[in-house]
Amino acid sequence: MPHAVNFARYRFWQRKLRVIKKRWQIRGLIFLIRKRQQAIIWMRRVAVFTSKYIATIAGLMTALVFALTLPAEFLTDPSFKISEVHIACAGIIGTALALVFSLSIVPAQKAADVFSPAILKLYARDRVMLRVFVLLSCATLASILFGTNWTFHLSPRYTLAIQFILLGMALDAIKTFYIRTLNLLVPQTALGLVIKECNGQIERTKKDVMRLLHVRRIDNPTPDDEAALQAVMYFQSQLSKFLTAWIDQLTEFAYKGIARRDTQAVNAAIATIGTIGIKYANARRDSLILLPDMRDLFSGGRSDISDVLNPIYESIRTICQDAAKQSNELIVQHCIHTLGGLTTHAMTMIHTQDRWRRAPLAHSPIFYMDICVEQAIKVGMIDALMTAINCVGQIFAKISNDTDTRTTESQALKCLFNIAAAAYIKQETVSSTKAVEMMLLAARFELRARGYRIASNLTTIFDYIVTLAPFEVLMEKVGKRMMQTFPPYSLIFEHNIPALLEEIARQVKPVDPEQSWRNPFDAFNEASEKFVHHYRELGNKTNFDGTLLEKWVTDSIISAAKVHIWLLDNPPEGGEEFVDSVDNRLRWFIYAPSFFFQETKNFPHHHANDACKDLAILGMWLLERRWWTESAQACAKAISGIAKRCAAAENSEPYSLADLFTSLECLARASTVLGYTQLAVEFRAHIARPTTITEADWPHYLAAINTRIRQMDEELEQFEPSRIRLSDDPIIELRRIIEQYAVSTEDALPIS
Repeated sequence: MPHAVNFARYRFWQRKLRVIKKRWQIRGLIFLIRKRQQAIIWMRRVAVFTSKYIATIAGLMTALVFALTLPAEFLTDPSFKISEVHIACAGIIGTALALVFSLSIVPAQKAADVFSPAILKLYARDRVMLRVFVLLSCATLASILFGTNWTFHLSPRYTLAIQFILLGMALDAIKTFYIRTLNLLVPQTALGLVIKECNGQIERTKKDVMRLLHVRRIDNPTPDDEAALQAVMYFQSQLSKFLTAWIDQLTEFAYKGIARRDTQAVNAAIATIGTIGIKYANARRDSLILLPDMRDLFSGGRSDISDVLNPIYESIRTICQDAAKQSNELIVQHCIHTLGGLTTHAMTMIHTQDRWRRAPLAHSPIFYMDICVEQAIKVGMIDALMTAINCVGQIFAKISNDTDTRTTESQALKCLFNIAAAAYIKQETVSSTKAVEMMLLAARFELRARGYRIASNLTTIFDYIVTLAPFEVLMEKVGKRMMQTFPPYSLIFEHNIPALLEEIARQVKPVDPEQSWRNPFDAFNEASEKFVHHYRELGNKTNFDGTLLEKWVTDSIISAAKVHIWLLDNPPEGGEEFVDSVDNRLRWFIYAPSFFFQETKNFPHHHANDACKDLAILGMWLLERRWWTESAQACAKAISGIAKRCAAAENSEPYSLADLFTSLECLARASTVLGYTQLAVEFRAHIARPTTITEADWPHYLAAINTRIRQMDEELEQFEPSRIRLSDDPIIELRRIIEQYAVSTEDALPIS
């Protein structure tokens, strides 16, 4: 036994040592890899540094070797003339200086021909070129000075060493000039100089304004007075004219780039224009004041900041228009993206007056973006339209409860509607779907930020959806909507109309004890009424002609009704006595499917059957909750109304009507199981001859109805829970209710 214990301990420590060994091996390997990477990075940094000053380093090393090892007899040799060496070096450096001047004409000519004359002036003041000129000039003068034997009492040994260093520096300067010349030929370098020039002017002006404002603060002015004073100072500084001039130059540069099809240069110019606008707006953030606009007295006023921003928007619009004529989608796409970014930034420029917060600068960029979108629509640039949709999403993500941006939001929704409508005309499904999805996402952003009572875009979005629905029907008829669903009524899309109603339902708050008389469901009830009116308007204005979209709409209605049931099951604290108002709105949604299925030709029997099944299941749920019997009666009436329209259709068949009446029978049997015998009688009373069916044809319909009921009885008796069912089936719910409440029902009598 002790031997076995010792052997176990030995194996234990052996395994532990093996684990420790592997652990240290891994740590050592990681340490070596890390040090190797650090060494590689350090060597690269050294290589980059030495590549810049390789000639200077070589001259310095040569100078040290020369100064330390040169024999004294060599300097006293009469055949060696030190002044001639210095003069020769001065000639070499002077030749390099002449070469610099001769080659500098290349980027200057590029700036004059391809860029603009103003950029030529920036090239003339380029600091790198100036440093090279100063270095070569000083080196030339120093060499000439040493050539005159005026060496400040320095030994020739050291003056010649210094000469080596000057030659190395001159060679490095030529290399720097060469690299800078190549960079100046690149448009991005010129645009970088423009940004630097404009930013410098903005910063200098801002410092001057703040310095003057600091002096005036001695009088203790109010914040409004400070903003007005800053605005006056900026106006007097002529900064807007300076920036506008550069914007004109950049616009001319963009036109030239479009003409020679230099897309990258044009996009860089557009980005530069946008950067200048954002930089100027940030500088004016504390001096945003509104002055009366005599051209539009009801607009709320205009700001002098628009004197710089509006030319920027107009420049981008003209560039976009010119690029659209050349069918250059990348430029159009970048124009739209830049205007979207300017809109998003403008929404952060807040003007406060009497506690009313506005973003007065946000409407102009979205207006110009809409114009650019129209240009993209005309030439069919899908990627540009997708960029516009994403930009609108970023705009709505910036909305808040305390800032009024309704005009901007309205223009953004109009832009989305234009994209969607144009896509239907050209039978293009991607942009239309994304545009409508973004409308619904915008509604969700607004509901979460402001709540339903303050939300103003929901009505506009519903109107747009109703307008687009007939186009959606046509798209489905021509086969462009295969395996796709209209986003407002797609239960797969997470921001569909029922999901928006659920968002409002989740915002219902508990009852305030100090205001116990106030109904917490008021906002939800108002929203529910708006939603159901949307469905009613959709059913009245759209001829679905038996398309699949009608089924998606009715499924959406049922989902919205389930939101009401969820709210009835989960009322907020203290709201139990007000749930009757929610039940009243629920009945509106239960009746809503009867607004549809108005086709007299090509009646969609299968879709109507699915809607009646869903209504029957809703009725069973409501009866099971013991309170909402009136809503269950509404389910029966809605099924009866759909059945009457089915009977009035030209393609009506006995078994099509029998399927709808079977849902009523399921609801009646569930009523019997749950103890509502009188309701069962009322439900079965709806299974009667519609007026559109003659007495001679009615026996055929009766036979079909009794056949379906007999089949339902057989299915209840031979119910298989494991059977896969593709849709909600009221027979499943009926079977569950029968098993749950342990009540056996007799077979129903034949309908007569």
